[in-house]
Amino acid sequence: KKAEKKAGACATPVGATHPLAQAAATAAVRKAAGADVDGLAEVVAGAPDRRQIRAATRAAAMRGSSRLANAYMLVYRRSDLPPSLSRTEQAKLLPEEVLAEVRTESEQWEAERAEHQRQLHTLKLRTVVVRTTRAATGLDPELVHQQRSNEVVVRVHRDLTLREATAAALEQLRELEQLGPEQVHPDQVRLRPYNRTHELCGPSYAAAQWDCSLLALRVPSMGSFALEVRAADEEWGPDAALPLLLTVMVFDDQKLSFEQRLPVRVASDSSVAELRAAIASSDQLVLPEDHVVRVARVDTETFSGSLLSQDHFTMAELDIQDGSTLHAELVPVS
Repeated sequence: KKAEKKAGACATPVGATHPLAQAAATAAVRKAAGADVDGLAEVVAGAPDRRQIRAATRAAAMRGSSRLANAYMLVYRRSDLPPSLSRTEQAKLLPEEVLAEVRTESEQWEAERAEHQRQLHTLKLRTVVVRTTRAATGLDPELVHQQRSNEVVVRVHRDLTLREATAAALEQLRELEQLGPEQVHPDQVRLRPYNRTHELCGPSYAAAQWDCSLLALRVPSMGSFALEVRAADEEWGPDAALPLLLTVMVFDDQKLSFEQRLPVRVASDSSVAELRAAIASSDQLVLPEDHVVRVARVDTETFSGSLLSQDHFTMAELDIQDGSTLHAELVPVS
């Protein structure tokens, strides 16, 4: 009875305010107190407070269940140790087999933590193999024959440079038997963004970008890429113009808002003048005779616009990509 009374006194002030929590903590402490009550100086139970219990009860009621699960941990501390004893000196009091077990668990935890961090920083790239065959150097890219493989997932770390990531992708695709029996040298391949909608390779990376990390290049995880393979006796040709599908929001000066949405198709090498002509010729737009189209690009993060006033710039030079949204306004001819 003395042990139960002492154990009950230790179990009450540890935060187990819920009746179920108090009962569980008291039962656990009484069980431990049967072995050694005098050596028990502190008990900590991971019981929730009143606010957490109410929130958990409401959540359980909404799910149609009234069951509530709690987890508890008992912590023992020797009360006869001098207060000036350091942690290092306290550790010497532990048996060697306990210290060896702690060291082993710590090493395992560090290894698991490092592996978890590596997986967090590993990018998954959806990759297809594109084989390019050219009859002669400098041939029109639109007449180049290309063969594509099935899409596979390639895993590369975000801290790798584009050159290192290309070599890693080549090795993984070779292991997955996506390259065929012939030998492919790393100089014969390059990674390029891949447009899955149009099944076309995006613009190739510049020479200065090959030594930049994937993180610096803002390569997204689960992005689509193509590993372009060329023949050993050929050179890389110029990039082909990509078809772009843009969304143009037309400003209504009566409602003072962008009401009309126009889908406009242009090529990546189209100029701003050709873009304005494509908008003006849309069947869904009624353009008065004395008006012209003025186009602006709006940053979706800062909502700051920039007018596309230089008609000779192309979409590629302005970094207008497939799926971009532009704003247009019909203004009178000055």
